[in-house]
Amino acid sequence: MPQTVQLKINASHQQEALIRHAAEIARKNMDEFILDSICAAAENALLDHRLFLLDNENWWKFQDALDQPPKFKKNYITS
Repeated sequence: MPQTVQLKINASHQQEALIRHAAEIARKNMDEFILDSICAAAENALLDHRLFLLDNENWWKFQDALDQPPKFKKNYITS
């Protein structure tokens, strides 16, 4: 079994009741439900930094820029 760590969170009674009810409906225990929810939120947060949307005009500008050869600045070239 992989090594695990314990995460501790503080929640109000109202939040705990909401999470418990949602976990019951999802037929998961509280730990499973919370961990699944936190991991989904973390993946979405990371995707926000890797995924961007462009309208048609800007998409083609972006494509044109990618098709151009790279431009090097003297400061960044080391020998």
